[in-house]
Amino acid sequence: MSKPADNKENSQVSLTASKIELALATSSKRRDKLYIIAEILELAKEGTLKTQIMYRANLSFTQLNAYLDFMLKINFLEKQQFHDKDVYVASEKGIDFLDRYHEITELLGSDYINLYNIGKKTFVRK
Repeated sequence: MSKPADNKENSQVSLTASKIELALATSSKRRDKLYIIAEILELAKEGTLKTQIMYRANLSFTQLNAYLDFMLKINFLEKQQFHDKDVYVASEKGIDFLDRYHEITELLGSDYINLYNIGKKTFVRK
């Protein structure tokens, strides 16, 4: 009689492990907003065109415009004209954010696994 109970426990443990593996696999593909902002700033350090940001950061046109508008509004980016084209350059404030972002991710990076669970971000200790 103990075998069916063991099978039930084993299947529950296996199911839980599968959920964690699935969360880990999907979390590595999903990027949070701060990550995308940092990625755009990294691309714009030396100045870059809108299309280059879109392709290199793998953003849709709509997403790109929303991020650029936001980042221009909070002075993380500057828009400059170069040969009649808009070039986006990371501002001093944007570079400061980028440096701090790298410090925080370095502190958290090896100690935490980033899991996404129903739209909420939680951190699980390794």
